[in-house]
Amino acid sequence: MTQMLAIAKPFEIHFVREGKKKVMRVGVLTMSDICALKAVLMECGMCFGTLSTIHDRKTLIALTSSYGIKNVRWNKAIHTIPFVVRMERAKKRIDIYQI
Repeated sequence: MTQMLAIAKPFEIHFVREGKKKVMRVGVLTMSDICALKAVLMECGMCFGTLSTIHDRKTLIALTSSYGIKNVRWNKAIHTIPFVVRMERAKKRIDIYQI
């Protein structure tokens, strides 16, 4: 019997707080609207212990509005490349001015 190691997938959560658009990247196995709302609330200072008992989407949306958060959405972050990888690729690239 073999055990499979689950690998977290990168997701981006987009939201607006106090008129400023924010994006946070998280690594989780699966994402849902409820997970995204909870992640945004924790990012804005809400206690995990309080959030762990809430499983209702409408309640979470009401909480986000009390924190000045709106327009929460999420997507799979397949287009993002880690900064280190981008820098390594940039070192290998030859600009036309170097020729």
